[in-house]
Amino acid sequence: MLKPTFKWLTKFGVAAAILLPLIAQADPLEAVSLPPALGGPQLTLQELIDKSTLEIEDVIQLPINSIAAVSDNEGTIMFIADSGRYAIHGSLIDIWEGEVLTTMAEIKASVTKMDLRGQGIDVDKLNIASFGHGPREIIVFVDPVCPTCTNVLEDAEKLSDLYTFKFVVVPAFGGLSNHLSKQFFCAANPDERFEALKNGTIADLATKENCPLDYYDQTLVLAHMLSIDGVPFIISQKDKQYRGRPADLGAWLEKN
Repeated sequence: MLKPTFKWLTKFGVAAAILLPLIAQADPLEAVSLPPALGGPQLTLQELIDKSTLEIEDVIQLPINSIAAVSDNEGTIMFIADSGRYAIHGSLIDIWEGEVLTTMAEIKASVTKMDLRGQGIDVDKLNIASFGHGPREIIVFVDPVCPTCTNVLEDAEKLSDLYTFKFVVVPAFGGLSNHLSKQFFCAANPDERFEALKNGTIADLATKENCPLDYYDQTLVLAHMLSIDGVPFIISQKDKQYRGRPADLGAWLEKN
C-alpha cells in the first residue's frame, strides 16, 4: 500500500498537482475551479495546467461527465463513460489514499469513505463551529441558510456526550450564503459560531477588523475536492458519508 502526503501525490497527475497542494500550502483559490454554487472562478483545463509545475506534453479533454466502474462475469473491470461511447481499461488509483483499486469491493469502499484525518487536514482551521465533547469526532458540511442543516444541528445537540461535531460551513446555495459564510469565518468570538449557525443569527456576529481568508478559501477547495454538491453532508468517525439528514442521526453514527 502506498501512503503518500499531499505534496508527494503531485506525481499522479494534473488534478493532484493543482488541487491537493492547496490544502497543505494555504494557496489562494485562483488555482482551482469551483462549482458556481461555491462562488469560485471557472478556469479552463488549459489554465489549470498552466498553473501546474508538471511538464505536460499534451492534453486531450474527453466529453465525459461521469464514469461508472463495471465488472463482467469473469471479474474484468472497465470504466464506462456516461455517454456509453468510451470505455477505459486500466488501473484506477485512489489519489487520496495512494492505493491502486483492483476489485469492485475496493472501488466501492473508496467511493463511500473520506479519510480527511489521514490526509493531515487540520479541520479546526477551516470555517467551522465545534459542538459537543464526546470522544468521537464527526464532520458535517452545512450551509448557513439550509433548513435541513439546522435540523441536523438540533439532532447533534442530543448527542453531545457521545460525539464532538465539527460543522464546516460552505456557501452551497450561493448568494446570501456567500456573505454569511465569510462573516461566520471572521467572527470575533468563535465560541458564538454554533449558536449563531443554529439560530440563523450569523449576520449579527461581530467580526474581526482584519480577517485573512486563506483558510476560508481552503474550506471551499476542500468542498470541491470532496465533490460536495449538496448539504448537509456527514462524514462519520469511520469515514463513511451520508448526504442529507438521517432519519435517526444517532443510530446512523453508531452503525457507521
